[in-house]
Formats: sequence, structure tokens, C-alpha cells
Amino acid sequence: MKAQRYIVQVKSEAEGKLVIETPEGKEETYYLNPVRTMRLDVEKLQVHRGGSQIHLLNEDLPAPPNLSLYVLGTASLEGRSISIIGEPDNKTRRLTIAFRTLDIEGRERREDWSRKYDKPVRFTGATVGFLRSDWETGNDNEWFVECEVSPDMLDEIASAVSSKSLRRMSVGLTLSGIYADENWAPPSARTDWFLRPNREDNTVENPEMAHGEVTSINLSLADADLRPQQDQEEDAELPADDTPAVLTSAIEPNVSVSNIDALTTNIEKLRVTLKWVGGFIAFFLMILAFR
Repeated sequence: MKAQRYIVQVKSEAEGKLVIETPEGKEETYYLNPVRTMRLDVEKLQVHRGGSQIHLLNEDLPAPPNLSLYVLGTASLEGRSISIIGEPDNKTRRLTIAFRTLDIEGRERREDWSRKYDKPVRFTGATVGFLRSDWETGNDNEWFVECEVSPDMLDEIASAVSSKSLRRMSVGLTLSGIYADENWAPPSARTDWFLRPNREDNTVENPEMAHGEVTSINLSLADADLRPQQDQEEDAELPADDTPAVLTSAIEPNVSVSNIDALTTNIEKLRVTLKWVGGFIAFFLMILAFR
């Protein structure tokens, strides 16, 4: 049976708990929306500009599309993995990551949705999901993180990548619709993450996505040494590493042992010599005592 046709046996779902039965007949419980942040370490990034338009055959050619700025790359989960409930073999620590900002049409659609459902409008957010491989399009299985950020934040990220001044980057997400296999660890504890099987038929082919907010972004940029020039020059004169000191300390015990062995031998010889000298002195004293 192919993995994408596998139906997860959901036994119950209430009060934030999803209980399933495994093929081995065991029960597993997963907890909705654990109180912790999903943290990702960004590994690679590249700045892109692109755009596309739908053109129907019976319509005139549209104007060239506007190019939108976005940043694509890869990121890894801090410490643990993400998988689909009921499909434990399909797990990963590494996800593709994208940073985008809503264009004018996207903002208008978001505002219309907000008015229709009487919900607060949001122009930023985060989505975590999984796309199953498709032989027709040639796509492979892909775990992804989509981050909608403000235009200013996107410009900051793109500028840091383009100038090659970005040294490290981490992202924190607070998500809704995400699951964990435990519910009592402190918020700082690392955990495995899980997406729910499709809510309509409980299959794993197209699992539910998790949505939320980008709650933290940390950029470590180019280093700058602001100390006086004299202090920098003094540091530059220091050894590059501690290798010579390590080698010296490794040699010194052998030299010390040799010296101690030689000293012990000399002391033993001196002790023997003193023993004989002492014996002669005692012998002469006895002779003098009997005179």
C-alpha cells in the first residue's frame, strides 16, 4: 500500500488530544498547539525577483508581470524533527524556507477575507506544510516554511544576503494546528512536531497545514572590532591557537618522569654510600672505646 493512500485510524479527537491506533494495534496520543516556539536555524538563502500572470488563449496578451522580491533557502529545526501523524517514516529536520511580503492584490484579498468573516486582518504570518511528490510535475516531497513579513523586514533580509554580511539567522514561529507527542515539558524544551492527516478522510496524502506568526527573527551581521588599534594589534600578536601549549604539556610529563627516575637512582646510590660510611665510623668508634 502506498504511503499517500494510507488512512490513519483516528480513535478520538477532543479537548486538544488526537488519539490514533497504529498498524500494530497500539494507541498514540498527540497534543494540539503545545505551548512552545518552533525554532529554526537558517542554513542557506538566496535573493530572488520574479512574477507570473495567467494568460487565456482567447484573451489579449497581458502586460509583463511586475517582479516581486522574495528570499528562498533552507532551514533546520532546532534539535528535533517534523512528520505527519500516522506516517513516522516521513520525517525531517530540514525544510525549505521562504520570506515574502504581500503585494497589493494579496493585501486586498486579505482585507476582503477579514471583512467577510469579521476577523482581524493580518498582513504577516507563517505557514508550515508538506507537499507530496507529483510525477506529473516532477516535484519531490517537500517540507516547507512560508514566512510573510513586513516590506521593511524583507528588505533587511534581502540586503543582508545580497551584501554577504549575514553570518547567522534564526527564526521563531508560534503556530496553530501543530501537534506534539507530549504536553508537559516546559516551553523551552525541544520537541518533535507533527501535522494532522487530512481532516476530511484522515489520509496522509495531503496533510493539514499549520498557521501562525513569525514571533522572532534574529540576524547576526558582519563583525566589527571597535577596540583601540593598539588592543587589536596586541591580540594579533598572540598565538593563533593553543596547540603549542598542548603539545608542550603533553611532552613535559615524560621529561619529568625521566628526571624523577634519575633522581631516585642517585638517591639510592647515596643511601648505600652513607650506609657504608656510617658502618666504618661505627667500627672506628668501637675501637676507640676499647683503648
